[in-house]
Amino acid sequence: GHARRAKRHVHDQRPVAAGRGATVWRGHQPRRTRVHALVAADGRLTRQRDLAWQRLTAIPGVSCVKPQGALYLFPKFDLAVYPIEDDQQFITELLEKEKVLLVQGTGFNWPKHDHVRVVFLPHADEMNDALDRIERFLANYRAKHAPT
Repeated sequence: GHARRAKRHVHDQRPVAAGRGATVWRGHQPRRTRVHALVAADGRLTRQRDLAWQRLTAIPGVSCVKPQGALYLFPKFDLAVYPIEDDQQFITELLEKEKVLLVQGTGFNWPKHDHVRVVFLPHADEMNDALDRIERFLANYRAKHAPT
C-alpha cells in the first residue's frame, strides 16, 4: 500500500531532462522561475552587474572583466596608481572610512595585492551609494599616494 505509492511517487519525480539551469520533472510543466527573471538580459541582477561594472571601470586605475555567471566582480587595481602593499589593510581602511565591506583578493588565494571582490547583490540604490563611497575612497587614496 503506502510503500508502493511512495515508491511510485518518487519514481514519477525523477528528472527526465536537464540543461542550462532548468530541470524538467516528470509530471510537471516547466515554468519561468523568479531566478530566470533575475538573471535574464533585462533582469535585476544583470542590471546591477552592469551598473557595478560600469561604475568601477570608470574609476582611474581600475579594470575588471565583466562576469558572465558570477554574482560578484573581481576588479584589479593598477599598482602604479594604487600602491597597495597589504590588501587586507586596504579593505580595512575602506571599511573604517566609508563603511563599505569588500573582500581582499588574497582572501581568495590571489597572489598579488591588486584585487578585491565586490558583490553586486544589493539593489541599485544601495549599490550606487556603496559605489559612491568606493569612488570617494579611491580618489582620496590616489591623492594621498600620488607621486610628489
